[in-house]
Amino acid sequence: MSNKRGYPRKAYSFERVLKDLADEIGYDAIEKIIDKKRKAIEHISNPNFKDRQLHIQDGLELDIFSKKSGKGTPFLDAYKTLLDKYVFEKSDHDSADEIINNLLRLGESIGDLMEESRKALDDNKIDEDEKEKITKEVRKLEKKISELKLKLNIGEKTDYKNQKKREV
Repeated sequence: MSNKRGYPRKAYSFERVLKDLADEIGYDAIEKIIDKKRKAIEHISNPNFKDRQLHIQDGLELDIFSKKSGKGTPFLDAYKTLLDKYVFEKSDHDSADEIINNLLRLGESIGDLMEESRKALDDNKIDEDEKEKITKEVRKLEKKISELKLKLNIGEKTDYKNQKKREV
């Protein structure tokens, strides 16, 4: 079991996205993309530094690189999630249609994940390409679950232990 070190970051923050991207592609790659030294990148991703800020152009360049590499657009996704959260907090609640639409998209993502997993397990082994496809589908599903949690206002503040159990 590995012992992770670092600073606690909010799940949907630019510093979290930058740290995750650094873990995935490495600090050297990020240095080349945004022309900043590793120390500056670490400061930007450190939530304990009050003056940390990722320039929008740096986020854009990292998203372009990520998109070309088949990893999606992590900063754009984080920006959208943060904006949705802000809008949600300003309104009482989303309409039932929006929540149903979100659930349908969640169901589609579960289907996509199941399909990729089934294809990968046809030969009883998972190669790196298949693993990457499954990982991509898991990330899509996680994002959609997070969006649903935001719309329903459940998550960090919710104590699931105290939730009433439904009777079947």
